[in-house]
Amino acid sequence: MQWKGPFEVVATVGVKDYRINMAGKVKTFHANLLKGYIARDQDIHQAAVEEGPPTSSSAISAASLTVIEDIEGEHFNDSDCEILPELGGWGSNETVNDLQYGDQLTPDQRRQLDEIASSYSSIFSDRPGSVSTEEHRIELTTSTPVRQRPCLVPYAMRQTLRDEHRKMEDLKIIRKSSSPYSSPVVVVKKDGSSRVCIDYRRLNKLTTFDPQPITPPADIFQGMEKDQYF
Repeated sequence: MQWKGPFEVVATVGVKDYRINMAGKVKTFHANLLKGYIARDQDIHQAAVEEGPPTSSSAISAASLTVIEDIEGEHFNDSDCEILPELGGWGSNETVNDLQYGDQLTPDQRRQLDEIASSYSSIFSDRPGSVSTEEHRIELTTSTPVRQRPCLVPYAMRQTLRDEHRKMEDLKIIRKSSSPYSSPVVVVKKDGSSRVCIDYRRLNKLTTFDPQPITPPADIFQGMEKDQYF
């Protein structure tokens, strides 16, 4: 874990994201990965990240921040989280009763679909769950564990992070672990809600490439020739 900077804050994006000028290259960082830089010169303003974005252009131009660089040449920001799947809400807002069928189906066909859907009702919920029928094993190129220090979390967001951990643990999405491996967690504000992201990039670099062949689409379509429902 290494601090770099100070760098100039050129703009704010939303509530907790900031555009940082890093040697002529502007990048976006979440407040979790920034630390206010206090200059000795009183003419330089301090960037109050946790208290909200600056309200004037003069404060933005004078403020500077130090950026956490965890991986050499790489920077983690909220755009990296966009590749992660959305888990939806913690509550179950959708059920099998919300399924919509095409108008061209006959009453008997609708009844058959209702029976099939009801027998697999658990998969039609938008509430995240877990699977116990299979396990996936990730092979690494080295036996040396990857240990990374946790990212700094603002005090105002620590309770939010605890609540998210508790919810995911209750839903069995995560569990307590004594593994020697450790990757940092970042809380990203998204659409007014908090989203937990984990930076596995350093671990991913050590995974063994295991390509899986994909069935040609033509073979799939031929196998569906006599099917009635899609």
